[in-house]
Amino acid sequence: MNRKNIYFIILVLVLLIFFFKKNKNQDSLVHLATHIENIETNKSKTQNPLVEKSKNTEVKSEIYYKDNIVLNQKQKDHTLNEIEINKLRSAAKIFMASSYAAQLSFFIENNYYTTDLVATGLITDEQLSFKAGFLEPSNINTNDNPKINPQQMTTDAFIGRKGLGDEGEINYRSFVSEVDLSSYKNFCQRGCSANESGFEMMIAMPLGNSNQIDVWLVNEKKEFILVQDGAKVQP
Repeated sequence: MNRKNIYFIILVLVLLIFFFKKNKNQDSLVHLATHIENIETNKSKTQNPLVEKSKNTEVKSEIYYKDNIVLNQKQKDHTLNEIEINKLRSAAKIFMASSYAAQLSFFIENNYYTTDLVATGLITDEQLSFKAGFLEPSNINTNDNPKINPQQMTTDAFIGRKGLGDEGEINYRSFVSEVDLSSYKNFCQRGCSANESGFEMMIAMPLGNSNQIDVWLVNEKKEFILVQDGAKVQP
């Protein structure tokens, strides 16, 4: 083998080595570029945890807000179940029993009944689920006791006063303040007032919906009379 052939073989080998290294480097670069592209893709899919948490919080807040609207609407429009109705009616009966006892105590001391709920010493819960009282003030001469005010004849007279717990003011629950006792005057059996011989007081209680109203009467005979069953009123 002459010197030219040896030089030619060496040149070919150098070119092959150079070509091999070049391709290997290119493959490495392609691999690196692909890896970087995958990282960027995954990064765009997985955002900053704080940003993601913020977005989730916003979504949850929006859902919570919408759920609250739906819940409030249900509270406004839905009909209470039997357990809820019985619970409200139990509270109304306790109030009627307290009213009877207060009127009886007032009668023993004054020899007449009164439409002045405050003067009877009646104390109520801080949250009233009903409105109660008389439709006509008693016409008994109370000049001997100027503290008697027959016009204080509904539970409206208690609003803003201290309740049984003495920790807060007395207020009505939802829809109760809208109740107009005079709208149910046809249910009165003796005029829903008070005099020397007796009294008749009305209790009106919404059952979850403002037009589903229980109407009760209580008198000096300790009779608790349900004259309108609110559960049977069409909402």
